[in-house]
Amino acid sequence: MSRQFVASPGFAGMGPNWSVKRSYIQMYGLVAIVALPMVVLFVLGNFNRQLAEYASIFVTIGVTIFLVVFIVGWFVWYSRNNARRFVISIAGRALTIDKRPGEVYQFSDARLGLWGMNDATMGTVLHLHSGPNRFVLGGREHRIGHGTRLDEPPIVGVDAWLTAQEFDELLGMMRGNSALDVRPATPGAPVRCLLFPNFMQAQHMGSFAVGKRRQLWEAASRASLAIDVDAHGIRVFDATTNAQITAARNGQWTARPATYEYKGPWYRFLSAERFLTFAFVKHLSMRPEMVINLAGMPPLTIAGQDSQGVSYFQGNRFAWRGDVPEVSDPAQYSVTPADWLILVEKFGLAPYLEIRE
Repeated sequence: MSRQFVASPGFAGMGPNWSVKRSYIQMYGLVAIVALPMVVLFVLGNFNRQLAEYASIFVTIGVTIFLVVFIVGWFVWYSRNNARRFVISIAGRALTIDKRPGEVYQFSDARLGLWGMNDATMGTVLHLHSGPNRFVLGGREHRIGHGTRLDEPPIVGVDAWLTAQEFDELLGMMRGNSALDVRPATPGAPVRCLLFPNFMQAQHMGSFAVGKRRQLWEAASRASLAIDVDAHGIRVFDATTNAQITAARNGQWTARPATYEYKGPWYRFLSAERFLTFAFVKHLSMRPEMVINLAGMPPLTIAGQDSQGVSYFQGNRFAWRGDVPEVSDPAQYSVTPADWLILVEKFGLAPYLEIRE
């Protein structure tokens, strides 16, 4: 049995060892490197003003060079990361990865887990082991059936990922030669889609609403609503209490697509710097949304977003085709890519959807 898969790299800077604590250390470390010379100059100015003035020239030049080198280096690193591909070769009961020469990953050492954090799930992951070394392979938007044993905790970042179809094929080849107990999702079985508070709402908060942004960020990691989808219709639940809010059979709703576009503050045109910042944020903020009208509850506005495997500069992976109305207010909820695709299909919006790979 032999087969090769070509896997795409994980999201830059978010590998298997990523953590919120580590990201904060990196961010504040960069700020400290830039700010420390300024503090030294301030202290020096209290003792020798003339020396501080001379030193400030060198510090200004040094900090500028550092920032330019850092930004250029980051772009080079980011581009190289996105251009990488991992050739995964199956031979017998093991696999090898071309970027890890000399390492052999036995099927018997593989463990299964989820790709995500808190309530949000991006897909499924395989934790592959070769002695002390580990390689985490994700299955983007891959779903597993009820009762599948998960031996590893959820993980935010992966080394590389395959599509759901390729990941299923790989699991099929490993079946019988590993300890994995993978139960595939049953076609037509009910699927629960989780709705999270949409963090894009922070764009419409004031400049000093730091506390509100923090609360929104914390809330956005936990599901607020759940939509159970089956062959006959949908049911909407409160995700916290599991109390049913409303239910509808197929055809007992209306759905329409919309695109959220950030308009920015009124002062965005006052300077070239502000305008360029606004244009960049606007590009990254564009999100496809759906507006669902159901009996028994206010209209549901849901945004679809996907940052995994897609460049920052290419915008969202999902978009609507054709002439779709634009809205200036972000959706109330957002969903993971896998749930977005299910809801788009269920609400009859698939003909409008464009997927940018």
